[in-house]
Amino acid sequence: MKDAAHNKQTPSIGCGCSSCKCSATKKPNFVFILVDDQDKSYNSSHPRYQPALHKYLRTQGTEFDNHYVTTPVCCPSRTNILFGKYSHNTNMTDVFPPAGGYTKWLAAGLNHGPYLPKYLQDAGYNTYYAGKFLVEYALYNYRPVPEGWTDFDAAIHPWVFRYEYPVFARNGGQPTLYAGQYHTDVVASKARAQIQSAKKAGKPFYIQVAPIGCHDACYVDEDFNGYLTPPLPAPRHAKLYAEVNLPLRPNHNEEDVSDKPAWLQAVPRLDAANVTYLNEYYRERLRSLRAVDELVEAVVKELEAVGELDNTYIIYTGDNGYHLGAHRLGAGKETPYQEDIQVPFLIRGPGIQAGKVSTTPTAHEDILPTILSLAGMSLPSDLDGQPLPLPLSNSKEAKAVQYEQPKHKFEQHLTEYWGLFADQLAAGELSRITNFTWKAVSVHTPEQNYKYVVWCSGEREFYDRSVDQFELVNSAKSADPRLLDRLDALLSALAHAKAGQLTNPWPTIHPDNSVTSFAQALNPKHDDFYRQLPKFKFLSCLDHYDTENELSPFYHSSQQRQQLEAAAAAAPPLDFAKLRQQRLLQYKEAVADGWARQEKLGQPEYTVNFKAAESAPGVNFKAAESAPGVNFNVKPGTVLAGVEAHAVPLPAAEFERFRRYKADMVDEAKYYRLKSMA
Repeated sequence: MKDAAHNKQTPSIGCGCSSCKCSATKKPNFVFILVDDQDKSYNSSHPRYQPALHKYLRTQGTEFDNHYVTTPVCCPSRTNILFGKYSHNTNMTDVFPPAGGYTKWLAAGLNHGPYLPKYLQDAGYNTYYAGKFLVEYALYNYRPVPEGWTDFDAAIHPWVFRYEYPVFARNGGQPTLYAGQYHTDVVASKARAQIQSAKKAGKPFYIQVAPIGCHDACYVDEDFNGYLTPPLPAPRHAKLYAEVNLPLRPNHNEEDVSDKPAWLQAVPRLDAANVTYLNEYYRERLRSLRAVDELVEAVVKELEAVGELDNTYIIYTGDNGYHLGAHRLGAGKETPYQEDIQVPFLIRGPGIQAGKVSTTPTAHEDILPTILSLAGMSLPSDLDGQPLPLPLSNSKEAKAVQYEQPKHKFEQHLTEYWGLFADQLAAGELSRITNFTWKAVSVHTPEQNYKYVVWCSGEREFYDRSVDQFELVNSAKSADPRLLDRLDALLSALAHAKAGQLTNPWPTIHPDNSVTSFAQALNPKHDDFYRQLPKFKFLSCLDHYDTENELSPFYHSSQQRQQLEAAAAAAPPLDFAKLRQQRLLQYKEAVADGWARQEKLGQPEYTVNFKAAESAPGVNFKAAESAPGVNFNVKPGTVLAGVEAHAVPLPAAEFERFRRYKADMVDEAKYYRLKSMA
């Protein structure tokens, strides 16, 4: 049953348009641009590299300078945004099944929501999607499409990261190749057309635009092994920034990592060839972002052309950060270090202060409640985040905003990760790491800037980032134990927390409400209480979330803890090779099941609106009409993008590759299942 509170609306926003006539209660629109793997640390969003982002969003809106992801890998992070919840509450913890990917979405019922697009549809919005959804939104599982979208036009696996070979399946329809087109340009063209469609429909709209820049390119061979390379820029940008080198932060190729976890101590320092590679890698990332920057400008100008720019909030951020040489690592993500968890975040729109920089620490779980609040909606009670503390101007538009301000201070946030680690330069060694599961808590107040990490291996890290911004000195063994006791308690309180417990964990720790902030917790009178609390602990290095594997004094009684620890001690050591084999078997079975489900669904029905195609600016209607077998699968009245003139059916050879892949998966799944039963 739908919560009636989800549908409750209040007058939200004035028109914000000096030359048009509209109701004072006209709802605002939203365009959310979600970029892939863009860092904050290496300055990739600098005006030199993204001039349109600077011109249209940074100078015209507000930038949150301390914005964080809470699981630094794409599939969990994108799910966190859409649900407004942490990964331990969605239990989407991986990119591929069984613990993640679109297979997990379907198995867990997440495609039914409730989540951002369905909340907005319930409030009268049309909702649109263009670009990458999840990595494992694939040819074997792309139907049924996730619910809640008026128009869902997503890239599909295994071509998601083929910049020069974009393949999309619109609304569960025919997989379509955009021959000779650049992936980011395809997304930009589709986004522009969706803005036009939304305008024609006459309803408030939400459009999520998800280009793949600046993610690695990924190629899949005949045996369906994936190979990563640096991002592929558009040909027009291929020679940019030839003189630019990677900014060398103080933690670059860190010399002494003896205080770091054992897995990192085992990583050799980068050599000269590695440094040369990372410099070019950095340039390719910047080059691929120029097409993203042009997408930003195209979206802004299209909104202006249809008369909706002044009534639209535009949000720009990334799904996770990225390291390039930090702590002697190569190119990758998934660590608790700052490079991987901090991302750009900019917002402009009616009432938002222009040219403002906020240093308040915020997280991806805060995006959904922010959008719902700006839309004038009451917030569902089960969200883990809270509305951003938006700095509103003194304008007429700002005074019309009925915005639900955050209830609690943004003092702390949790980050968490489960599974293996992938890194470009060290992949041969690091791909075998099995103890790469961790949780961390960060505290940001005017007086403190701390990060505390607990690894499944039992190792711990502590950084005072007010004096060690680049996390060079792990002080877990030398810091004041009273401080570490409090940080461990805070991590324990957040580890399995839900909804309001994540924005205000203090009632969990102090039910008598004697403490309401980290500063109050530091009072010496609480020393004994914090000292006697059992420490947060992983029982083993699982590659997925299991409440009983992550012991917290606030969620496990002393008796439960003793029983779980005793059972773990009595159990044989985890055979990680066998565990990975089991995971591979589960993945193969998931793929085989996906194929069976697609066959049951049969061929999708299509609705083609050639008049809409003909009216789209720049579209070659004759080419679109004559392309053999192309079917755009859209609702009547939809404006088709100019890029649809280049659409052709996915070549039969690609389907044949997948048919062989399907047969291999089914046969191998049967083989391993029988072998495991022997």
